[in-house]
Amino acid sequence: MRYAAGAYSVPGVSTGAPHHAEPEPAPDWDERFEAVLRRYCTRADPAAPIDPHAPLAAQGLDSLDLVGIVYDVEETFGVEIPATLLGAPPGPSAADLWREVVRTLRPA
Repeated sequence: MRYAAGAYSVPGVSTGAPHHAEPEPAPDWDERFEAVLRRYCTRADPAAPIDPHAPLAAQGLDSLDLVGIVYDVEETFGVEIPATLLGAPPGPSAADLWREVVRTLRPA
């Protein structure tokens, strides 16, 4: 086996074309959630789009910003975001946080 850039190949064996999953649709979050995100994610450019599926850290947020977003989301929606969501590398995306809000608010 030869390893290159985190992938491997076996001489003489074709793995075919790589499978590319369809991108997830953007979540349909409400205006309050959008407002929380915009307070943190678009400081440099208020018109910049928020990538719902990119980790928040990849959108320029540091750990203190992430704590601020989580706090604001918890206060706004009256939910608790589990710490396990925050600690898993590469960190949560906006879509991950919104799914948690919806899951928590959904009637049992």
